[in-house]
Amino acid sequence: MEPRIISKPAFTVVGLLQDKDDIDTSVEGLWESLGARLSEIIGADPDVGFEVHFMEEDGHRYLVGFAVLKQSTVPKGMTAINFDAYNYAVIPHQGSLDGIADTLAGFDSDWLPTSGYQRDEATYFEVYDDRFVPNSPDSLISIYVPVKKSFAGA
Repeated sequence: MEPRIISKPAFTVVGLLQDKDDIDTSVEGLWESLGARLSEIIGADPDVGFEVHFMEEDGHRYLVGFAVLKQSTVPKGMTAINFDAYNYAVIPHQGSLDGIADTLAGFDSDWLPTSGYQRDEATYFEVYDDRFVPNSPDSLISIYVPVKKSFAGA
């Protein structure tokens, strides 16, 4: 695994956020609900889905959604997340979705310590485009982890 570092311009994702009171909501259930409501998101790019992960003190939450080309009214019951321009390590993940945790663990333990970078936030996101094929060993998604240069002795 060799991540690449990119500078991504600011963008907005609109979608469904897991309710804090319902930590058991499955990500698959959110995607199904979002699919039924996709037409409500004005300016969404339906060919690229985002799964935003928030690592919080009380657990792991997520938002599933689509980037919007232009900010418009957020549909009732949905959330807009605005991302500033940022530097990301883009990690390729091939295969089953069950292996994403292993891909991230390898990034943290193998690549990151010697890369000259460090994580800059606990939030990260996965990008699902036409390379994603459910249940295929050839499926490919990209994981974006915010990073900044690390300094010796810092």
